[in-house]
Amino acid sequence: MLNLGITRDKNQLTSLITLANKKQINIVALPVTIIETLMAEVESLPDFNKIDWLFFSSANGVHTFFAACNKEILPSTIKIAVVGKKTADAVHSYGLEIHFRPTNAYGKNLFEEFQANYSEQSLQILYIRAEKVNFDAQQFLAHSNIKYNELIAYRSVEHDVNKSEVDKLSSSDYLLFTAPSTVISYKKQFGSPRAKLIAIGNSTKEAIDKNNWTTDFILSKPEIESVLEQI
Repeated sequence: MLNLGITRDKNQLTSLITLANKKQINIVALPVTIIETLMAEVESLPDFNKIDWLFFSSANGVHTFFAACNKEILPSTIKIAVVGKKTADAVHSYGLEIHFRPTNAYGKNLFEEFQANYSEQSLQILYIRAEKVNFDAQQFLAHSNIKYNELIAYRSVEHDVNKSEVDKLSSSDYLLFTAPSTVISYKKQFGSPRAKLIAIGNSTKEAIDKNNWTTDFILSKPEIESVLEQI
């Protein structure tokens, strides 16, 4: 049976494991990073009555925000923009609607397509984001009618994984890196991987390249389920 290592916690891979089993693929969860909330460090929340749109570029942002803030604090007029399906599913789990989603699930596309559609309007947006992001939305919107605000809700921190899990992967297996931070953490713990490497997107591939490792391919869509279509 083919093994596929993925740098996420097993609890985040439930649906993928079910799909993979049908294809005789064994999923090996390698959560070399975990999410740490930063909401307790937020000195004060903005006046949501002055915010027109909330932006989420990950399900982690959705869950860390609503773990600290009851959805009832949001006015009925506020709208929500998300990066892709998984983030949309997270928002829907709180009984909230999605009002904008880009054609491709990348943070860059989220802001570029929103700007293209709403540039004539004077809007206040609040980006619920990670400590480190790949796209500088603030700079992108600096000269726009769209006024940028942000709330740094969480960060990725390194997490130890048992080496016996990594040892399940041979040179004929695959390892999917799901973020640049997972590449860094994996290297610190285990050095160079034996398995063939997959990157979830371009920024993750760049992190792989910095180690002079070879990326077998980049996912056609930045959603981990799509990996089963490509291996």
